[in-house]
Amino acid sequence: SSQARVPIEAVQEFKVLTSQFDAEYGGTSGAIVNAVSKSGTNIFHGSGFAFYQDQNLSAQNYFAKKSNLEEAPTTMQQYGGTIGGPVVRDKMHFFFSVERILFDNGITVNVPTRPDLNRNEFGVSRNWNTFIRLDNQLTSSNTWGDRWLREASPQPKQVNETWTASRNAEETDVDQTFVGTLSSVIGSTRVNTLRLSYTSEILHFANPTFLDNGFDQQALLPTLVHPSFEDGQSPTADIRRLFGYTVDDSFSWFVPNKAGDHEVKFGMLYSYIPLHFRSFTNENGTFSFSRDPDFNSADPFTYPERLMIRVPGESEYRMHGTYGAAYAQDRWKMGNNFTLSVGVRYDAEFIPTPNG
Repeated sequence: SSQARVPIEAVQEFKVLTSQFDAEYGGTSGAIVNAVSKSGTNIFHGSGFAFYQDQNLSAQNYFAKKSNLEEAPTTMQQYGGTIGGPVVRDKMHFFFSVERILFDNGITVNVPTRPDLNRNEFGVSRNWNTFIRLDNQLTSSNTWGDRWLREASPQPKQVNETWTASRNAEETDVDQTFVGTLSSVIGSTRVNTLRLSYTSEILHFANPTFLDNGFDQQALLPTLVHPSFEDGQSPTADIRRLFGYTVDDSFSWFVPNKAGDHEVKFGMLYSYIPLHFRSFTNENGTFSFSRDPDFNSADPFTYPERLMIRVPGESEYRMHGTYGAAYAQDRWKMGNNFTLSVGVRYDAEFIPTPNG
């Protein structure tokens, strides 16, 4: 489930396959995107980039203009660079990429029934994306490589067009993937590739106070839900930790002059995926109102009409999934203008869900 992006500056080439793809690709019924990352060479190469945009380059929001609000301080900065080169000439090479994104997204809060709540607000995103690749030629027939990709994309301030400032939320998200590969050339027509990979996602959906007070959602103020806006503190408080451990092996064999040329490929894959999920959502309680005025103890029409609260407390569960696959594929080139692709694949997924 890791959603770390391969930065654009680190992509050498990519291929998009839509439906009817070969048996070696599985796990989806839609499209496959294959991205090949850049690698180092015997010569040092690098690149750098920077982009900047602020509110002076953006038009004022229509509703903000109608309410005579100051323009939200919207800014977007994106900068980074790459460098690659030799560790040992003709043998070991490295490639490194880093990208930084600072994004303040302007939002106009517009509540027609409560113009006193109207304001220009902005959400905050702060992203770091790091990519490292190392390749080593062990022998003339064996090559190993490592790739590490990490993206930290916290949103310390999430806003909405109908939230007051105290209702704003927060998200922290760190995604990583690590891949180690050993490729072996066997003779002149066979290649075997063994790959070990690890992915992880550490995700918090919550409000800033929950993340700062030791995950004590019960100590927070309740959420107040009015027909046109929300006040109080966010009821959302979820923690998700998802990991994936995978080993896969593929064997390619080129067989010429057998009623044409054959590109035969066999492969197997096994993944172990543990998940740990904790939810404290709504432990602070949510009061729902039928009208937009603030609560007034002297006015019964402003009283809440219902209360929702999590009972008895935190919800927690763990799941351990396993996934396996095997395939065989033959791309049979019968002539210069005709190639037949024949393959078979078997996928099996087991996710026992314990009752608790």
